[in-house]
Amino acid sequence: SNTFGIAFFFVVSFTCSRLTGQSIVAVQDQAGFVMCTKTGEIFVVNANTGTAKLVTTAPSPVAINSLATDTSRGIIYYCYNNFVSTNKSVYGYNYRTNTHFTLINDFSTAPGSPMLGLGGVGTAGAAFYNGQLYFGVELARSLSPGVPNIGANVPYSDRLYRVTLDAAGTSIPATS
Repeated sequence: SNTFGIAFFFVVSFTCSRLTGQSIVAVQDQAGFVMCTKTGEIFVVNANTGTAKLVTTAPSPVAINSLATDTSRGIIYYCYNNFVSTNKSVYGYNYRTNTHFTLINDFSTAPGSPMLGLGGVGTAGAAFYNGQLYFGVELARSLSPGVPNIGANVPYSDRLYRVTLDAAGTSIPATS
């Protein structure tokens, strides 16, 4: 059977027991549960009871974006929400081994050369489906004087990449 995670590609305000999350994603195979973030922390929330449980705290205490869960490997993928061109890393957390890792330091150097916009991966969204990580990035043009646009051929364009992972889910052999 296929399992999949659902990621919302926009900021969602979710209040639950005084917890305001910036990203929410459904927890695979767990009806009534969602994952959300708050300044570097990832929570599982029981939507039926409104109770939240801290899953982990990211190594850097900044806003998290692009949650995607792979329950077969026990990994939550994420990136930081900083809207800067230098924000290019994608991270993982293995909740079975309680281990954080860097999936890739610079997503634009992954096989297939994915394109990133002015916000790096800070405006990205992610979902996990059928053994693949799907990762979307916004390629918005700059509206600031003196800041170059990414190109006339891709104004306000977004890109969605299918990311092939290795068997362990900790490296990227291909994107398309």
